[in-house]
Amino acid sequence: MTPTEQERRKRERAYKILRHKISAAKILPKFQRHVLLSAVHDVWLAEQDRFRQHTKRFEEASLKTGKLIHTDQRVGLLHREGFKAKFRVIVNNLASRRGWCAVGFIDARFFKGINSVYGHLVGDAVMETIARFLEAEIRVGRGEDIHGRWGGDEFCFALIDLPEPEFALQIMERFGKAIAGYNWGNLAEELNVILDIGLVIFHPWEINHSLHDLVKKADPLMFSAKQAPVDRGISVVHRILRKEVEDESTAST
Repeated sequence: MTPTEQERRKRERAYKILRHKISAAKILPKFQRHVLLSAVHDVWLAEQDRFRQHTKRFEEASLKTGKLIHTDQRVGLLHREGFKAKFRVIVNNLASRRGWCAVGFIDARFFKGINSVYGHLVGDAVMETIARFLEAEIRVGRGEDIHGRWGGDEFCFALIDLPEPEFALQIMERFGKAIAGYNWGNLAEELNVILDIGLVIFHPWEINHSLHDLVKKADPLMFSAKQAPVDRGISVVHRILRKEVEDESTAST
């Protein structure tokens, strides 16, 4: 119970006691008791409205604070712990669904070189641009997808309730087109950005979907992507996790 709710209940008890005392005050004429009760009621209605507004502001501030606590202030996405927390909440409800899910890791190739050659301001702008495309393009569209910054130049995402495994690869292709179509020269002359992606696709009711286990599988795939062909600005290595057989393949989009 919030302090505001505690205060409201305390005031409500006082209001009821006062109404009872006024009603029981037989020494007063009936019409005076009626006037007093009406006045007290009007005051109580005004108090209730004030409490509702105060509660609304309190809840809005709490939501904003919670979002700030779990957000990477540089790029505006969830930070690692925020991503973990949101993933835990969502996966608790996944076992009852029949759709596929995917968890991916993204690394900006040669990012240290970008910082060294162009400076940290350009490096920050690159991170912010990747985050913007990540949030806009890598999504199923049901509002449950998660996007975050894992740390440094690494990003992470979770796609929830995919109709088919191939749908995740179509989303990667869409993301690749957005990365390739962006004029990185707007940030710095001759700047080029390549992203390496490791992606695991799984049925939540078939595979152990703890984030720790999924990270252990997706992270090495991301490093394998650095050796894979690059097309449209990204290189993707994905693995479809199955109960008995794990189907691994390499794809560049």
